[in-house]
Amino acid sequence: MGNRAMMGCLLMSTELETRAKAVKEYEVRCYQICFYILQNEAKALQAALACVEALLLNDSFFKMQVNEQQEAVRKASIRYSLKQA
Repeated sequence: MGNRAMMGCLLMSTELETRAKAVKEYEVRCYQICFYILQNEAKALQAALACVEALLLNDSFFKMQVNEQQEAVRKASIRYSLKQA
C-alpha cells in the first residue's frame, strides 16, 4: 500500500471514529423512539440500528447544529420504525 493510500485510510478511519462518536450520543434516543412506536424490543433494535447506520452515512447530518441533529434523529427513528412495523 502506498503512502497516499495509507494516508487516505487513516483519514477515513479518523473521520469514521469522529462520526461514530457523534452518532453514539444519539443511539439511546433512537432506540427509545423506536421502542415507543413499535413496543417490541427486537423490532426496535433493528430499527434503531438502521437509523444509526443511516445517520453515520449522512454527510449533511454532521454539518447540522445540535438542535437540527436532534430533529433529524427523531425523524429518522420514526421513519425506520415505520419500516419495521
